[in-house]
Amino acid sequence: MAKHFQSDTDTSLNTSLVSYWNLNESSGDRADFFGSITLTNINSVGSVAGKVHNAAVFVVASSQYLIHLDNAALSTGDIDFSFAAWVYLTNKTTDQYFIVKATDVNNYEYIVLYLQSIDRFFFGVTSGGTPVTAAGVAATTFGSPSAGTWYFIVASHDSVNNLLEIQVNNGTINSAAFSAGVFDGPNPFTLGSLSAVRLDEIGFWKKRLSTQERTDLYHSGTGQTMVDTVSQTVAADTDVQITGIIQTITTDIDIIFAAGTANINSDSEVINRATQQIEADTEIFSNRRTKEFFVK
Repeated sequence: MAKHFQSDTDTSLNTSLVSYWNLNESSGDRADFFGSITLTNINSVGSVAGKVHNAAVFVVASSQYLIHLDNAALSTGDIDFSFAAWVYLTNKTTDQYFIVKATDVNNYEYIVLYLQSIDRFFFGVTSGGTPVTAAGVAATTFGSPSAGTWYFIVASHDSVNNLLEIQVNNGTINSAAFSAGVFDGPNPFTLGSLSAVRLDEIGFWKKRLSTQERTDLYHSGTGQTMVDTVSQTVAADTDVQITGIIQTITTDIDIIFAAGTANINSDSEVINRATQQIEADTEIFSNRRTKEFFVK
């Protein structure tokens, strides 16, 4: 079944999307709502009310995290890519890791976290997998985040303009020059490792998100999610008679009144000199002499 975002002004959010974890599960592994990268639940990651529906909650004392082993989809290199996530700090007493592709602090590819030493959200990468090749950018313009509050973070690598970027709550983008390219290594991908945080609605794109895409995802601070694309047939009293012909109402089509056959739908327009709104469970009769519609 196809998927789409609830708000997508340019119908572009699905483009170059790799994975989307809505983290709605109450327990167990967390499914990739868009792709195929299911995250394995380590040490019983829990669930609480999130920014949109449920969120995953991590307890550092229990060493909880979600993980997937390295694969080509999760690897980057010197390409455009973006992460978007809603994050909630349970406390600020230590570094809090949201999105990490690493084995440890000395061997990583990319990382999105709260960095306690500077009291800022931070996006870091390495070009060679080790700290000596590291670079990063802090959300300095946004300033100090608070514990107990949901924040929307977008972290991006712009390979065209050689920039690392981080943005909080659809505000000012902080950027730092970086031209070495991001390391593509064998490290696993994790959410919430060694952290006391809540995470919700995490997406990973292999492109730099546009201004409009960021705005749509932030959704004026209320957030949004992906949903299934469905089609639905709506019948009006099962059979609807139009000029003596039996028709079934389906979805979202206009009809021009004519002698031939056509389909009409809930809230569609039927036009014969005048426009008449059609509601579900409405019968429409044509008076052959006056050519007028009567809505029952």
